[in-house]
Amino acid sequence: MGNDRFITHFSLFQQVTGSDLNTLQRDIDTEVRELKSQIRQLESSIASTKSSLKHEIVMAGI
Repeated sequence: MGNDRFITHFSLFQQVTGSDLNTLQRDIDTEVRELKSQIRQLESSIASTKSSLKHEIVMAGI
């Protein structure tokens, strides 16, 4: 059973051309860049929120 599955995956893999792989790699690279950008934005937002909270705590005298 497992061997049949391997053969099926191998057959599907053989159908993928170099061009398909290049397109897939570009899509992955684009997605990774977008995710990294979103992570940087979130990190910046978190840092800003932490700074605001620290300021509010100091002002509240807690």
